[in-house]
Amino acid sequence: MESIKSQQLPPTIVFETELGRIVVELDPEHAPKTVSNFLAHVNGRFFDGLVFHRVISGFMIQTGVLTESFESRVSGAPYLELENTGLRNVRGSLAMAHASDPHTAQAEFFINVSDNPRLDRSDAEWGYAVFGHVIEGMDIVDRINDGATRDREGRQYVPDEPVLVESSYVAAHEPQGWNVRAGDVGDIAVCENPGVSYIQGEEVLPPPSRDAVLLEQACSCGEARGCYELGIMYDVGEGVTQNETRAVTLYQDGCDGGEASACYALGFKYYSGGDVVAQDLSQAASFYQEACDGEIGQGCFGLGVMAYAGDGVPQDRARAASLYQTACDDEVADACYNLGAMYATGDDVRLDVARTAELFQAGCDWGGALSCYNLGLMYYTGTGVPPDTAQAVAFVAASCEGGHPQGCFNLGVWYHSGYGVEQDLDRAVSLYQEACDGEDADACSSLGSAYYSGAGVPKDLTRAASLFQSACEEGSARSCFNLGLMYNVGDGVTLDENRAESLLQRACELGLEDACN
Repeated sequence: MESIKSQQLPPTIVFETELGRIVVELDPEHAPKTVSNFLAHVNGRFFDGLVFHRVISGFMIQTGVLTESFESRVSGAPYLELENTGLRNVRGSLAMAHASDPHTAQAEFFINVSDNPRLDRSDAEWGYAVFGHVIEGMDIVDRINDGATRDREGRQYVPDEPVLVESSYVAAHEPQGWNVRAGDVGDIAVCENPGVSYIQGEEVLPPPSRDAVLLEQACSCGEARGCYELGIMYDVGEGVTQNETRAVTLYQDGCDGGEASACYALGFKYYSGGDVVAQDLSQAASFYQEACDGEIGQGCFGLGVMAYAGDGVPQDRARAASLYQTACDDEVADACYNLGAMYATGDDVRLDVARTAELFQAGCDWGGALSCYNLGLMYYTGTGVPPDTAQAVAFVAASCEGGHPQGCFNLGVWYHSGYGVEQDLDRAVSLYQEACDGEDADACSSLGSAYYSGAGVPKDLTRAASLFQSACEEGSARSCFNLGLMYNVGDGVTLDENRAESLLQRACELGLEDACN
């Protein structure tokens, strides 16, 4: 990768402390790897909420590990190999802290309060790698250094009143031209860091494979994929504190950098709307288009849904069909189903149920439970395909395994009746339960009937009434009717003719003629 050090001003970091602002300028020219690591921590807001936990009067102040409650914050970054930056530990300079092993730096750093030449690298000592300097706020550094300290929980030089880093962030500034050299270190690209290696597929860290600090490093060096993957982590709270605002910013950075998956993620945010991003269908369509142009099938599918309905774009079902086809070819199961449904009804495409079956088959192959279910029904009825009981059962079973409640319900009915399978009431009840848990009202009604009659389960009128009640509330006329009959005679429930009449009326309104007589 081409060096970016000649294309950008030196990064400026602002530390907002409870005593005031400390502004530092980093030196990527002479400390490329150290600066990249440091920026990753800043961009990840790692330092926010930490305190200056080690203060040695007239020497230095240190932060990067302890919170205000004196709890350790784990960086998770790989250890840095100590860089020979050629910069000196003089007053106002920043250097990475490390253990006795010089190659163990991660996030802890210190600010020199005085010139400390004994910390410089030499033939006899590894020293401490300087990577920046304070350009504003040395008075704040000195105030922190002046505070009283004591030993605490096995640590020395702990301030009596540790100063909190309220926030840290990157800000632009005019370069100050400051550095104190101890020798030439050559021209090393800023973006040669573990994060770039990681996002480009080189093995740099053991599992877990997704690491926030590495992704921060990659993103800060222009690797758009790193921004996108880090955005996902912040979106769902995986390995980092959930932060949707940060996720959206990272998605935008990724999309701007040409990562089409990030454009899709932004499109979905604008399509759905929420607390962080207000719904904006025009923006959603724009980002979906970028994703689709970048060969992200989900982007084509999202744009197809909008074109079909006329949401945010002119209604154009022929265009929707074309977009669905592109997405289906990219293995987006829902797109295959939507296009198949259009061919089933001749909705702005020619009526072609055989084509519907092909598309449902593709959708099912890509894991679409709804496609599996409807293809099973086609084999059940012989619509567009030869009738085939075994195929019907197989595809409906696949839809149930894929989490489609109606598939589980239908499969339960077939086990109850022995259609295409050996009759098995226990299996039927289990499938009804699974479908009912998925809020399928017909399944709850059938399960209620099983408990009422004791078919496949011990008879339990209380359980039956509860299931009929749930199904009735979801619009099952038969459940309202059955529960009404139970209240009418006090069967498993307290006799209540008024309640019975209300339930029977509801069943009639839902279209059950038996309840209207």
